[in-house]
Amino acid sequence: MRYLFVLLVLSMFVFSQTPLYLCPSAIIVGPSNASLIATYISKAHKAVYIEVYALTWKELADTLAALANRGVQVYLVLSANVYGGIPTTEKKLVQYLQSAGVNIAFNNDFKFVHTKAFVIDNETVILGSINPTYSGVTNDKGLDVVVNDPSVAKEIATIILNDFNGVYPQYDFSGVVISPINSYGYLKWLLSQPGRVYAAVEEIYSSSGLADLLASRAALAIARVTDVEGVQRVPDLTAKVIVVGDLVYVGSVNLSGSSIRDNRELGFIFYCPSLARSAVSLIKEWAGSESNNIAYQTTSSGVGHSLAEDALIVLAVAAIFALALLRRKRV
Repeated sequence: MRYLFVLLVLSMFVFSQTPLYLCPSAIIVGPSNASLIATYISKAHKAVYIEVYALTWKELADTLAALANRGVQVYLVLSANVYGGIPTTEKKLVQYLQSAGVNIAFNNDFKFVHTKAFVIDNETVILGSINPTYSGVTNDKGLDVVVNDPSVAKEIATIILNDFNGVYPQYDFSGVVISPINSYGYLKWLLSQPGRVYAAVEEIYSSSGLADLLASRAALAIARVTDVEGVQRVPDLTAKVIVVGDLVYVGSVNLSGSSIRDNRELGFIFYCPSLARSAVSLIKEWAGSESNNIAYQTTSSGVGHSLAEDALIVLAVAAIFALALLRRKRV
């Protein structure tokens, strides 16, 4: 098994797409414990960076206003385009937040800014599919991950601040799925990896160019809306999660042409067996085939130790190849 993993890692380097080799510290499942988003953010000491499609959740707005009032820097990017227009509640909350000192920008450079990302003190990232709206928190079936990793947090903060300022470089962050930059390539790569495939994606459309690949491989695929045969419809589903073996995608990217090509979207692809198990169980629960036995907390200690050992193996193999090449050149 270990040697298979080494081969998998080497193949990832060849094709330049690599997952994050870490596990989230926790998962947030809407609507079961979606309110934890505000709880995490309330603990910020220095800065909070947020990019979301819409904001009508008063509890989060109160949390952000309180942070700004005590000197925490708060940056908020909202979509300038919203189906049906920007909600009246959001307009009122924006005025309230600006009066408290929150920095707010409406981004109009994408068809929709559909991200759901929160960065706390450049140390913690909350990212996934849960909208900070009343429906998003109290009703919708969504999934966020909590990642405690400063380097990952700074990468997501960089994207949010650039979107705030209207600056759009070509990012190349390992394991970070970004529409419209790399989401098609990353998700196609994921769906081509070995292992059983499970998917819960709000929109699964042929226009994505990936729906047929998903349908041909999935042991179970569910969506809220779809034009693909064999995909089960589940009401109120807003999650975007795909499991392939021990690889897991979580984010805001739908399997639709617009989401992949026109929107600003963010997601992660992890190598994390514990997250994969929890996500598969959750997908089965949403599909109505399994009762709730989700572990909302995931630990990275066991996986991290295993991955560290495997990383050493990979480095050793690479060193052996390098030495062999040097010896050939000398001969």
